[in-house]
Amino acid sequence: MDDHYEDGWAADPAARARVAHERHDQVIQQLFATGLALQSALPRIHDPEARERVMQSVVALDVIIHEMRTTMTELRTAR
Repeated sequence: MDDHYEDGWAADPAARARVAHERHDQVIQQLFATGLALQSALPRIHDPEARERVMQSVVALDVIIHEMRTTMTELRTAR
């Protein structure tokens, strides 16, 4: 089990919120880095169908990032 659940972590709303915020930031950074890596590969992709699929994946990652940020903003303002 995750170390965060030891010693009553689950009963500490402030700790849960902090960890959730940190994890959210990590996931956003990972998604963004993946999008950049895909974009940097585009010039090397000569197959039009493969290139289009990679571009669609980059767009999908951007949408996911936007949705995650929107959700986190809504959750923060709902408190």
